Amino acid sequence: MPEKTPQHESPYELQRLLQNLLKWGTVAAVRAKPLAVRMQCGDNTTDWLTPAGLAAGAVFSAYRMPEVGEQGLALCAGGDLGQGVALLGIYSDAMPQPSDGPPHIKLNKPGTHFVRYEAGKLLLTIGPARITLAQDSITLQVGGAHFTMEEGGITTNINIETLADVIASGISLNSHPHGGVTPGMGLTGEPV
Repeated sequence: MPEKTPQHESPYELQRLLQNLLKWGTVAAVRAKPLAVRMQCGDNTTDWLTPAGLAAGAVFSAYRMPEVGEQGLALCAGGDLGQGVALLGIYSDAMPQPSDGPPHIKLNKPGTHFVRYEAGKLLLTIGPARITLAQDSITLQVGGAHFTMEEGGITTNINIETLADVIASGISLNSHPHGGVTPGMGLTGEPV
């Protein structure tokens, strides 16, 4: 007697699996350790999926905690929503892109906190405080005050106070002697 020919999957089941290979959704829950997200994809919620990272190597890796409501794509092997990875970071109306300027990288925290890299310049901003690292200078700014260090020296628009001595060209500000001292109302000579 001949063996039975195996029956193929239902065409409806095959269609469902194909539709589940790639699913648009939003992050419904986040687990920190090990890092995983559940995504709401239409009426379905995935099992815990590992989010894809910017880099996950031994020499260089990057970490970012996903946020509930963040839009992404569930990449589910074989169409199984219980197995796959989450490709996150897709801009949406609820979470739009943080910038639209010239080519640069900007890491944004809501409000006035961000890190930006653009054409040889790194900028760190936290509220009114800003640090700018350029190829030839470092600038610290808080409000209208600034302090810049370059190869030629330091410039600032604020008073500088120190708890230690200042030494310029080998001369102590606190304890340098003066020549040509005349008692009374006379002026001293140059520091020696």
